[in-house]
Amino acid sequence: MGANNFSEIHLNSFQTDTTSTKGPASASSQTVQQGLLRPITSIGGTIAFNSRGQIFTIRVGPSSINSGEDAETLLLIHPETLKVLAEQDLPDRPTTGDLSFAGGGYFYMDNLDRVVLVNAKQQIQIYEVQNYQFLPAQTYDLSEQINDPNDNQFNLS
Repeated sequence: MGANNFSEIHLNSFQTDTTSTKGPASASSQTVQQGLLRPITSIGGTIAFNSRGQIFTIRVGPSSINSGEDAETLLLIHPETLKVLAEQDLPDRPTTGDLSFAGGGYFYMDNLDRVVLVNAKQQIQIYEVQNYQFLPAQTYDLSEQINDPNDNQFNLS
């Protein structure tokens, strides 16, 4: 995993939800810059940062193409403007009707600043970023070993 405290949803490889990064000393000494931002639709359960401070997330929400399925899209986001710099569609998965990040919603950044995820087709996929594009670095197909096409139904409701 990446060495920073922000390379996956629970902040570190021990899944502690704690960080060694210092927080603000007091609210009165903080400055907040505000501006109108166009929100990214759907939800990103995991938000991670690479060693350059770039933001990564996977947007999960109803598919606009396949009714009854959830679409999942890997995003690279500018850390200051929050503009989406790159997008990579991941395989859709059947919706459960409940909030679920199975089959693509969870991921982590590895020590080479690559995104590592499991998609809805039961594959481990590794993506690197070059020139603001996601490039598949490696894919490991686990579907034969899992031998159950429904084994991605993890619900958080």
